[in-house]
Amino acid sequence: MRPGRALLVVALLAAPALAALPDDAPMLEVVAPDAGVAPAAAPTLQAPRANYLLPVLESEFLHFGLMAFSNLVTRQPFAQISLDSIASHFDGRRPWQFDVDFFFTNQFGHPYQGALSFTAARSAGVPFWLATIYPLLASLSWELFYEIDAPAINDQITTTLGGIFLGEVLHRAAALVLSDTGGGTPSWVRQVGSFLLSPAGAINHWLTNGELDAQDLDENPPYFAHVSAGVNIGGVLRDPGTRRTYLVPGVQFNVQASLTYGIPGDPAFRYRHPFSHFALDANLLIGAGAVTGGFFTRGLLWGAHFGNASTSVRGVWGVFGQYDFSAASLARVSSVAVGLGASLQWKLGTDVFLQATGMLSGVPFASAGALGVEDVTVRDYHIGAGAQATTDLRLLYRDLGWLRLTARNWFIVGAYTQPTGWESISYVTFGPLGKLWGPIGLGADVVVVLRRSHFPDNGFAPQVNGVTGRITLSWLSDGHFGLVDRR
Repeated sequence: MRPGRALLVVALLAAPALAALPDDAPMLEVVAPDAGVAPAAAPTLQAPRANYLLPVLESEFLHFGLMAFSNLVTRQPFAQISLDSIASHFDGRRPWQFDVDFFFTNQFGHPYQGALSFTAARSAGVPFWLATIYPLLASLSWELFYEIDAPAINDQITTTLGGIFLGEVLHRAAALVLSDTGGGTPSWVRQVGSFLLSPAGAINHWLTNGELDAQDLDENPPYFAHVSAGVNIGGVLRDPGTRRTYLVPGVQFNVQASLTYGIPGDPAFRYRHPFSHFALDANLLIGAGAVTGGFFTRGLLWGAHFGNASTSVRGVWGVFGQYDFSAASLARVSSVAVGLGASLQWKLGTDVFLQATGMLSGVPFASAGALGVEDVTVRDYHIGAGAQATTDLRLLYRDLGWLRLTARNWFIVGAYTQPTGWESISYVTFGPLGKLWGPIGLGADVVVVLRRSHFPDNGFAPQVNGVTGRITLSWLSDGHFGLVDRR
């Protein structure tokens, strides 16, 4: 499958389920001397073309449209605003608080709303760091003027940070789809894919004929995308507390999509901008009378490159931003995080390579677990701060396939609101993906979910271990499985 078509499928699957520094300042580079690689030219320090008012108008138009629809059509109570309700947000009658909205609304709806504002700014030519102001102000505008409810502290955090991290991933992925002029994909198909990933970006590109596209995108970034469809076959649940084991019969259909952008290993590629390296993994499960899924994003905010064409290890390290969302019923979790990490490619042999990413992050805000609460006026998930760790290992054999291990853990302490307690949730996926023919591959994974929780106030201490098997058929953007080393 050609790269443009693979990325288009990623767009179709991942979109909805999905000014401190000058943005053109180069990242540090720790590169050993190499006569075979020409030094990178110094970046031009010129202000990019930008329209700073257009994304403001677009954000407010979106807010007004959402509020009007909820007010006039669905008649939602939160949208029955008035001058008095707006005044109450300023005179102390409705002070800021943590709200009790549904998990999906708070942990996906608000971050995606922030991503729309952020991508509107980025596609209007606003540099990354300046663009971070837009979801912050857009969220503040929504909380103060477009809802009758008290302004929510958690919405302000997730809309801003989640909107930035998710928004930049969608912005760059959309630009990658749109720029695939040599892939053979028809222009209108690429435009549709770009729109699904970044509606505001596609509209601004059309309005300005591309003249306001952000100036800090990368040229020819090394990337790998793959899209999979398959089945989850049964499963096993075990409660360590009661030592009881349950068999989960039946089959669930699964759809997955992933994109790794700025893969370490290319000595000519420079990580000059925020999110010059990022990864997106998305999944959707259909079966057992429910639809669940999630996505996991991480991107390099600032860092240093190491290695060159003569070294066996090449990579990048620095500060990463993360936004994760998973809606699994018993072990659901969502977080925004910032931390230290590294991503590298290590040549172990002529045809054997290891691609590895490791991160340890602080979590200013996360939501986790299911508290078993049925009252809609009470939050049924745990919120607080904490930490998270991410490991992604891919052992590749040239042009044949990989063996991949991905592990994620979130430890969340509920210090913000009642009920107080803690959550520890882990997702682990392990299995091979091999080439069948052309761009088609066959994969098999074991997926493990672990949850430990403790809430002393109400004695609720769920513990669960879950295991399921997964078989998938994949379309690959290239036959090298993201290997950045060509003979």
